Amino acid sequence: MESKLYQYRENSGRNFARTPVYLYRMRKKAPEHLFLPHWHPETELIRLVQGGGTVEVEGVRRYYPEGTVLAVGPDQLHACRRDPADGELIVHAFLFQPGSLVIAGQEDPILEPLSQGRIRFCPELLPGDPGHVEVQAVLCRIEALLSEPWAHWTPLLSRSLLLKLIAAYAASGGLKENASSENPGNRTVRQVVTWLQDNIASPVSLGNLAEALHLNPCYLVRLFRQHTGLTPMALLGQLRLRMAAVILETEKATVTEVAFRCGFENVSHFIRLFHRCYGCPPGKWSRLGSVPAVNRLILPALPSTSDGLP
Repeated sequence: MESKLYQYRENSGRNFARTPVYLYRMRKKAPEHLFLPHWHPETELIRLVQGGGTVEVEGVRRYYPEGTVLAVGPDQLHACRRDPADGELIVHAFLFQPGSLVIAGQEDPILEPLSQGRIRFCPELLPGDPGHVEVQAVLCRIEALLSEPWAHWTPLLSRSLLLKLIAAYAASGGLKENASSENPGNRTVRQVVTWLQDNIASPVSLGNLAEALHLNPCYLVRLFRQHTGLTPMALLGQLRLRMAAVILETEKATVTEVAFRCGFENVSHFIRLFHRCYGCPPGKWSRLGSVPAVNRLILPALPSTSDGLP
């Protein structure tokens, strides 16, 4: 299995000509990340379907109530987690590219600036905000469409609904001029995540990570925690466990093989951590085949977790 399945700097090769919008349904009962810090080239709308959650975008962390719709721009670092005091968190994420909706040869005062990054979606729409009801209604229609069997007219209707979605934002003043610039700290966080992914199966210490990036270890931990809520080594542990979950579910491999492939030097330690994280030992996880939705990890880059494809 190729390593791209585990990457949080996404390069998923989504086909927006055939599938204009991808829908990812995610849920979590445990007070931990629903999805880890990652980024991708598409625009993403995140709808908190059930429960509230803490969402972090470009180092800004905030708690949002049920019903909130958040917009994440291309290549923005973002993550989401359930808070311990809340019940089950269910999130639906919609990925699309406004540029794929532009008709060649036709100038559009909204689609072109949106696809070029000169304007952007309002970062947050809370219940009661102007346009919230209209945006929610269109997102629900997209969800319903992508829950049906794929048909030859599905892409056409998907594009129509995306245009209606953008119009709902525009009509309520939800499209803003994009004057933001990237925080240098976010670039460092991306470098850390990339390095951890590239060395996921190798022995890793905070010292050799800091040395590779030419950073002071204390400064690195402080900066990374500030932007992600995790230490670099904590993120590495979660990445390894999630990689192990995917391998166990999709390949015929022994627990020992999986442990070593994912960078765990002690198999017993791996089994304990896996059981603590997923509620069952890795051997049982591999036998489940289809993992219960309440425990299933959903990686944003995995094609098998998306709707919209036949």
